Amino acid sequence: MAVKIGINGFGRIGRMVFQASGDQGAICDQGLLGSKLDVVGVVDMSTDAEYFAYQMKYATPRDSVHGKFKHDVKIGEKDELIVNGHKIKCLGRDVTWFLPGCIQASREGPKALPWKDMGVKYVIESTGLFVEYEWLGSVVLGSRGRKAAGHIEAGAEKVIISAPGKGNLSLASSEKRRGFAVGRRVALTTVLEAAARRRRALQSCNQFVADPKVRIGRLQRVPTVVSSVDADGQRLSARYPCERCGRTATLAEFRRSPCKLRTCKTRGQEAADEGDPISPLCSRLAWLVYVQCDGDARSLRVKSQAQSPTDAEKTLGELSIAVRSALLSFLGRVCNDKLFAAASKKKTLVMGVNHTEYDKANHHVVSNASCTTNCLAPICHVLLKEGVGIEKGLMTTIHAYTATQKTVDGVSAKDWRGGRAAACNIIPSATGAAKAVGEVLPVTKGKLTGMAFRVPTPDVSVVDLTFTAEKDTSIEEIDKLLKAATESYMKGVLSYTDEELVSMDFVHNKNSSIYDSKATLQNNLPGEKRFFKVVSWYDNEWGYSNRVVDLLTHMINA
Repeated sequence: MAVKIGINGFGRIGRMVFQASGDQGAICDQGLLGSKLDVVGVVDMSTDAEYFAYQMKYATPRDSVHGKFKHDVKIGEKDELIVNGHKIKCLGRDVTWFLPGCIQASREGPKALPWKDMGVKYVIESTGLFVEYEWLGSVVLGSRGRKAAGHIEAGAEKVIISAPGKGNLSLASSEKRRGFAVGRRVALTTVLEAAARRRRALQSCNQFVADPKVRIGRLQRVPTVVSSVDADGQRLSARYPCERCGRTATLAEFRRSPCKLRTCKTRGQEAADEGDPISPLCSRLAWLVYVQCDGDARSLRVKSQAQSPTDAEKTLGELSIAVRSALLSFLGRVCNDKLFAAASKKKTLVMGVNHTEYDKANHHVVSNASCTTNCLAPICHVLLKEGVGIEKGLMTTIHAYTATQKTVDGVSAKDWRGGRAAACNIIPSATGAAKAVGEVLPVTKGKLTGMAFRVPTPDVSVVDLTFTAEKDTSIEEIDKLLKAATESYMKGVLSYTDEELVSMDFVHNKNSSIYDSKATLQNNLPGEKRFFKVVSWYDNEWGYSNRVVDLLTHMINA
């Protein structure tokens, strides 16, 4: 039975993914469209359905860069596209039932989309807006609701972000939660709006103070909460603070002996009331609380620390895999929230490099990284796998302009250079592609960094990696190793060329990375055998879009 697919965002990458799903060797030509992969809906809230259909019929088949689409495209009803006889719903602004959904989605994110009604199981998130993994549930203000995991709440099972994913520990529930980490500690901040309306003493994370003393009146104290629990969540014993008198006790103790102060109304007493819908532990971690990982995957200790969220912001990657797994299990079970556990699992995958790490049971929101990372990572993967190694390196990508840039000089408050006209300037720009390689190849973490130059070409970019090898080698050996990889375990992802080619020769090339052996350089200092420059081309639209489709089919077949 065909797996139903939805595409959210029908800009440059969204259209290329759709076109890639119909290119030779892919879905349409293999007869997969409608049989194994059923693309049932595409979404673009910036246009109405009529123009949306025009884009599909004319802009996609006759792309300015990639040429004519090779399959039959017709327009059915007003909001319907027919490709090779297969009907695809086009969701735009003028779809009557979708109008309130658009307004809601602009505030809450993808959770407003009709994936459940359409039976969509996998979503390709290509708007460029919803690139954060975290789930903020009922958040309806500004960008706080823009979370990729919102597609799961809308009814989908898996989400592929066609961009670098953002966010650390992903927490999902019907309340607002954010995750932080410090070394081997993870901070869990909960801001319970409903609880705050009932309990005046609850404070936001910006109101934390280091003074542990109780201040009667306008109470400002850091609670002492200590709890032990094993990884399966079976054992839980916690002590909670009285908000007025400072006494700490278990819930049972609060029931037996309420606070003697007439003005004191403890959280313990309130939460012990029948019908409290909020999880017993999380409802009391309303202030900043750190989860102390003692290094044992079988047990975790929860205790408060008087630190600010700013001090706490570090990546969850500093935790060991075992401790991270136990922590996620702990949080998911304690909150007793299926969606919490689901959205807590995220992964960045690059086909040909670490795609085998995909775990269908645990990875629900997946990032396909960036086009530049998809070019650089395969080169690094081969150098590492074949023993050449990378001691350190600098990467530069000469990158074609994209839709985020200006056609003429304009306003760009965050990136002044980025506001200059794309078609007549070489524009230095930031890129996280080199650092992102550390996510898929942890051994390179901290060893690579780089920058980009946006140049006046519409498509095809090139990566220049200058690195120091960990062992003596030569240009000939590097060429040999990379060529052998393109013919074996990297086939279809990494390609090899020894021809005198230029950028337009790589338009519509399906590979993530095309190694240019003619451009490889070695430092000419006498006896230097470790300092090299390698160059690899990539079609930043077509190659990347094909990897999105490859990742989709890999996840379905896993």
